[in-house]
Amino acid sequence: MIATIIGTGQLGGSVNSTSTPAFNHIIIVMFENRPINGTYGVVNQPGGPYPVNAPYITSLADSYGLAKDYYDVQQGGCGSITSYIGITSANVTGIDAACNAGAHCNSTTLGACTQTVKNIADRLEAAGLTWKSYHENMTRPCLNSGTTDHMYDPGHNPWLYYSDIFSNTTTPTRCTDHVVPAAAGGNMDGALLNDLNSANPSSYIWLTPNDCDGMYIYCPGGVNSGTSCTQTDPSIQATCVGEGDAFVKKLYPQIANTQAWKSGSTVLFLTWDEPTFASSTQCPGYNPSVPYPSEPCQIPGIWIGPQVKPGHTSNTFYTHFSVLTTLEKLWGLAPMTSRDASATPMSEFFNTSPLTLRSGPVRPVLRTPELLPSQPLRSLQSISSPVLLR
Repeated sequence: MIATIIGTGQLGGSVNSTSTPAFNHIIIVMFENRPINGTYGVVNQPGGPYPVNAPYITSLADSYGLAKDYYDVQQGGCGSITSYIGITSANVTGIDAACNAGAHCNSTTLGACTQTVKNIADRLEAAGLTWKSYHENMTRPCLNSGTTDHMYDPGHNPWLYYSDIFSNTTTPTRCTDHVVPAAAGGNMDGALLNDLNSANPSSYIWLTPNDCDGMYIYCPGGVNSGTSCTQTDPSIQATCVGEGDAFVKKLYPQIANTQAWKSGSTVLFLTWDEPTFASSTQCPGYNPSVPYPSEPCQIPGIWIGPQVKPGHTSNTFYTHFSVLTTLEKLWGLAPMTSRDASATPMSEFFNTSPLTLRSGPVRPVLRTPELLPSQPLRSLQSISSPVLLR
């Protein structure tokens, strides 16, 4: 998935620094089922032992910021939805307990799968910040069932699981106001782009791609079907990665052409829910001693934007909880659990002093607008993209 967070409100917390915030807006996109490296990996380098399945994303990772030791948070849990809940609340206890008791929480958001915990949306609203979640192929706001084309999956929509969003009795429209279709004006992601071009863009923007754009393992014909979103192919999993790469190649320039991006105050974070292809034979960086609740194979964590240090790579241990910690430190939000309270913020990726708690308004970061990184991209101009899905 991809999510953009844009923060422009009053932030609580003590003032430890008067430095300019690293960013005021963030976009987070969460993709599906891919490790950082390996046969079906996303960031395989040219000339290496594995095929370059996603050349455009790899070039972005090379040119901006790549967390090479970034992990999911779903070991012993439900699978995908555990990571979605983890990156939005840092509290996976309830969802894991429900699955371990027999609930099928990847296919239902109701009953035991419903979560009553605090989430990042709660923290943002309490601080006067705004948020929006966009979903490709969703046919109406707050849709809690899959679509007939199998392209929208409510199991990839974490906000439906939170009772104070999906079934809020005090604010009954909270879900329909914030969890909406991504499409508008004939563009698959037009509503998200309109948000970024508005006078007051959302502070936090989340994007769930559809099952083709998101590199889903079933994408969507089935894991062993031999049919991807665009073609019949015996190497369906590599093709699915390529189709997701084509999606980013189309979407990123559109995001970079918005007013929020051109203001210099927006970053984009790309990550994946889980590695899936995570065995010791499939994952080159297999780490059997990784701390619980992470699986032992890394997933990509890619920061993109004018405030991101160019060509920065890190071997620091990070997880989905670290994204929450980064936002909490930057915007003065209180941690939600001990997980995000103790996670390492990803401040090393940004061209500012370390992230600190602050109070008062977040001042816009004004920098030179840019569409592509300042240093030459060795492959962005020459990439031959897979067939676009639209």
